[in-house]
Amino acid sequence: MNFATSDLAGFDPTGFSFDPAIFSFGSPEENPVALLPAEDSSIRHGIEPEVRTLQLGQIPGPTLEVYVAKFQKQPGDKVDCRALNEDGKEYVLKMPHYGLTKLERTRKNMKTYIRQTRNSYLSELRFATDITWLTAQRAISYAAQHPDSMTSMAVDMWAYCRVIEKEWKICGDDTLDLDPITDPKSPWYGFIPITPAMDVQPDQIVIRDVLQPLRTKLLARLQDSIQNYQPDNWFDCYFTIFMLLNHIEQAAAHGNRFSKINGLGRRYSDMKLAEAWFHTTRILLSRFHFVSNGSAPLRLDWGKAGNVRFANFSDDEIKFLRDSQALMAKKRAHVEEVKSKHKYEHDLYWTHQLFSEKWEPGLPHIVDEIPD
Repeated sequence: MNFATSDLAGFDPTGFSFDPAIFSFGSPEENPVALLPAEDSSIRHGIEPEVRTLQLGQIPGPTLEVYVAKFQKQPGDKVDCRALNEDGKEYVLKMPHYGLTKLERTRKNMKTYIRQTRNSYLSELRFATDITWLTAQRAISYAAQHPDSMTSMAVDMWAYCRVIEKEWKICGDDTLDLDPITDPKSPWYGFIPITPAMDVQPDQIVIRDVLQPLRTKLLARLQDSIQNYQPDNWFDCYFTIFMLLNHIEQAAAHGNRFSKINGLGRRYSDMKLAEAWFHTTRILLSRFHFVSNGSAPLRLDWGKAGNVRFANFSDDEIKFLRDSQALMAKKRAHVEEVKSKHKYEHDLYWTHQLFSEKWEPGLPHIVDEIPD
C-alpha cells in the first residue's frame, strides 16, 4: 500500500503518535465566567457563609445535590447569565452571587450522580442515526460484559463528557428565590439556570476527578492495543474507536452551539482545540485502517461461507456486521452530504470513515461548512 501521497503527509501508519487532544475537555474560554479557584468561593472572599442546599439536574432522573453560599463580587467576576437566542438577540439574566461550597461533599455527590445517570446520557444516542444507535447499543452491552475493556472506558468517557456539556438547571425546592423563565424567546425559557460561578465548578470536578484519570488509563490501553494488535480484540478496538469518534462529533456540535449562543463569531468556541480534535481523529483512523487493517470486517461479504469460516466471529457478531453494513449503505446520501459540505459536527462525519475501503485523511485544516 502506497502512503507517499500529499493527502497522507504527516501520517506514519507504522508508528504511533497519539495526540491526547481527542480526550481534551475544553478550556476556560468555553465558559464565559471567571474561573474560581479550587477552594470554596466563600473562603476566597473571607466571609462566613450561610449554606443553602440545591438540587441540580440536566436530564430526567436523579439530581445532583450541591451546597452554595454567597460571595462578594470582585473585579473580573462574571455573575450574570448572558447568551444569544435563536434570533441573535442578547439576553442578560441577573443572578444572585452564589458559588459552590463544601466541595468535598459535592465531589462525592458528583461521582454518585454520574454513576446513576450514565445510562440515561447514553440513551440519548437513540436519537442519532440507526447505525450509530445500533453500534452504541452493542458497545454498551460489550462494556457490561467486559468491565475491564477499553470499550467500557470509552463508553464511560462518552457519557461523562456529556455531563460537562449540558446545562445545569435548578430543580429542587430551594431555587435561590428565582422563578422559571417565562419568556419563550429566552435561552433559558422554562427553567432556572445556575449562576455562572456555580456553572464552572461542577465541570472542574468531573474533569479533574473523573475524566483525567480515565483518559490516562484509556490512552495507555489504546496505544498498547494498536501497537500490539490482536485479531481477537477487534470488537473491543472497533467499539472503542467508534465511541471516541462519535464523542468528537458530539463535542464539535457542542462547541458550535456554544459559539453561536455566546456570539463568538467563529465556528467553534475553541478553534485550536477543534483542530487538535480533528487531527487526532485522522491519526486514530489511520491506525485503524493501515496498522491493523481494522476496516476489513466492515467490508467483507458475510454472505460468503468462506469468509464466515475464516473469521473467528460468532453468528451474532456476524449478524451485527451485516446489519451495520446494510445500515451504513442506506446512509450513503447523508454521508456524501456531510463530507462534501464539511459538516464535522454531524453524526457519521467521522464514524463512517471506519467503513472506507480507500480511506484518505482529507485536508489538514478546518474548512468552512457549505450552507444547505
